[in-house]
Amino acid sequence: MPQALQAALPLAVAITLRQVGDGRAIATALARLTSTQAACLGFITGYNRLFDRSPSEVEIQRHLRMNPATVHQTVLRLEQLGLITRTPGVARSLEVVYC
Repeated sequence: MPQALQAALPLAVAITLRQVGDGRAIATALARLTSTQAACLGFITGYNRLFDRSPSEVEIQRHLRMNPATVHQTVLRLEQLGLITRTPGVARSLEVVYC
């Protein structure tokens, strides 16, 4: 994993929280995130900013040292919370949603 990406992850989470602004639904969803969900969201955000594309679930798995099923369930939960969008069956289709 590139050091620039590792250094940007805490910043990505802070940027995510700042950009939420007054959106109560998103702010409520962010407040209810588990540490795993927050780490996944931060990684997706940081990866998007550095590489201008979404990470694959395998890249999320490798970086966060999670098993494939956990990564997939975390992505699905973030989508249910309205924090990301994705297109099933399309590679690298994760997008972080801001209000």
